Amino acid sequence: MEELSRIRKNSFFYFISIVSRLISNSILFIIVANYYGAGIYGSFTAAHTLSMLLLILADFGFDLLIISEISKNRGNAIQVFNRYFPFKIFLSLISFIILNSLVFILPISSITRQLVFLFSFNMVFTAIMNMFFAFFRGIERFDVEAVISSAANVLIFICTILMSVYKLNILFIALSISLIRILSAAAALKKLNLMYGRLSFVDFYKDLSKTGKQILIFGLHLFFGTLYFQIDTVLLMSMKGDVDTGIYQASFKLLTMSLIVPELIVGSSFPTLSRLFSINDKSWMDTNRLVLKILLIISIPLALIILVFPNNIISIIYTKKEYSNAASLLAVSGLILLVRYLAEPFAMCLTITNKQLIRTRVVIIATFINLILNLIFIPMWSYNAAIWVSFATNTFVLIAYVFSLGDLSKELIKKNKALHALLFLIMGYLGLIVVRNHNFFLVVAVFLFIYSLCAYFFLLEDKERKMVIKLLVIQR
Repeated sequence: MEELSRIRKNSFFYFISIVSRLISNSILFIIVANYYGAGIYGSFTAAHTLSMLLLILADFGFDLLIISEISKNRGNAIQVFNRYFPFKIFLSLISFIILNSLVFILPISSITRQLVFLFSFNMVFTAIMNMFFAFFRGIERFDVEAVISSAANVLIFICTILMSVYKLNILFIALSISLIRILSAAAALKKLNLMYGRLSFVDFYKDLSKTGKQILIFGLHLFFGTLYFQIDTVLLMSMKGDVDTGIYQASFKLLTMSLIVPELIVGSSFPTLSRLFSINDKSWMDTNRLVLKILLIISIPLALIILVFPNNIISIIYTKKEYSNAASLLAVSGLILLVRYLAEPFAMCLTITNKQLIRTRVVIIATFINLILNLIFIPMWSYNAAIWVSFATNTFVLIAYVFSLGDLSKELIKKNKALHALLFLIMGYLGLIVVRNHNFFLVVAVFLFIYSLCAYFFLLEDKERKMVIKLLVIQR
């Protein structure tokens, strides 16, 4: 079980990185929403979302590609990095130019335009920083990312709190975020230089055809994989304005926060599973099966709590009454959460087994489905249409992943106790409906306690229980 110990260590440091990013990327927006109101919040989140869409072009799948390639070829890690990094710099600069050109094309407000300009610097240096972090994950040095990202994100959180309390112009918050990202990228570069010496790009042009094809497949997947999930925000901003966008994002940001769990589990296990598959170690499928089971167990209570108690959650997190309409959107987000949690292990399996092209095709189709449906229904039903279209699109992606894997899907869901999970889902929903008018925190605490016991004894096999204990218990 040495690999489980390795995954546990990776998970610990990756958890630190993700929690710190949660502070800057999600809680930050909640602070802005509560202090500045729906109008300014809509401009801020719209500008940030637009910059993150261009970050997709700047990243263009390099992170997943670098992790996959380096984990299979640890001895030549720095050579792999040097081969791809010049392409990353080029795409980052192209993204910067495109983003600052879009502000003169899109029908957006003056404040949103200024925010986009400031976030364009954040976008470039986040892309470069992500490349460095992908390298460290590939060699399973998650601790480097944990230190740098947590320090940066805590700084962003402190700056945002202070500037919000003193009601400084929202532009100062965007400026501070960009400056801190520049310093973070510089710190990551210094660490890489200390470990491997100065970077060299002398041979990056070798095998350009093969390298270009790999970049294109992974890049298109990242671009369309993010686009189909976030394009609705841009469409809402263009067709319905900042207020509707702010209400939609109030729900969407909470969904994004909840998706950190599968990111943690999949992200920390991917390098190890990829390496095991490359050396034909059959244990990679057993571990991936456990990942699916864990995500299934975690997703059920989270989805049920969001589905049954959306009003409670919204009123606790957002103090302004103008966000009350986000409750109905949050309820649907519970269903999206369940679907996305289940999709992650199948998606990871496609990448590990060198079927990334199939994964790319699926998200391209999903993007066009999402775009067409949103263009039809957003003018009529605004954010209500957007959230249901998101659910439909994510469901399509899950089904496509499962069928694309063929026999591997059967192997992955073997002994998954799907009927038990469905029974838990139905009984949990009915039980929470009965007691939902009682104290929210007490009901949730009791439900989670009872569910945890039932899941441990009825959803996990004996072997899986031992694996889970080994993952959780720190051994000397």
